[in-house]
Parts: sequence; structure tokens; C-alpha cells
Amino acid sequence: MLYGEAIETVAALLVSSDITRRELARRLGVSEARVTRILNGRENTTLKTVADLGWALGVRFAFVPIPYADREGTPAAADPTPPRWLASLRRRMAKSTSAAGPSSRPGNDAAAGID
Repeated sequence: MLYGEAIETVAALLVSSDITRRELARRLGVSEARVTRILNGRENTTLKTVADLGWALGVRFAFVPIPYADREGTPAAADPTPPRWLASLRRRMAKSTSAAGPSSRPGNDAAAGID
């Protein structure tokens, strides 16, 4: 679900910003075929890759843990209710409407290209 949401968001950003896969590939320093594999879900994409995609499109993806309303059928079904600080974290993340612009790629000191 998380991966699908991130990739759907990237695809929507490409369409709404009129950015081609070729242009995205150029921004990332990878082949257009690689971008196509990522967007089609044919590649095991890491969080770093998702961060790089966002960087290339001028957005930052936020990772917000959201407890399942019904945990029945999950390994956590018998666990205590989630801690209250999760809800607080979610509210704080929702209030954050902009991110500081990076001076360089996230998680990428000197290397070029995505993982």
C-alpha cells in the first residue's frame, strides 16, 4: 500500500507537472527504462529511491505510521492499543505543509544516480 501510494503520487506529479519519464530520468541520472520499471512496479524500489524521485520532482515524502483500525488477522492482533504519541505524531505531520529545500539529494553525499 505504501509503495503503491508513493508511485501513484509520482505518476500523478509527472502528469500534472507535464514532466516526461525521459525528463525525470535525466533529473535522476538514470535511463528512461529504469524510470519505467520503477513506475510500473517491476523493480524492487527502496525508500531511498522514493526519496530520490521526490527530490527530482521537488517534493518530500513523509513516513507516518498509522495504526490499523482493526488489527484482527495481523500479527499484532493481541498487542495493546497503539501508543498515544502515534496520533500526536500524525497530527504534527499533517500540520507540516512544506519542507525545507535540500541543498543536495537526500541520503546522497557524493554519489550520482539512484540506488
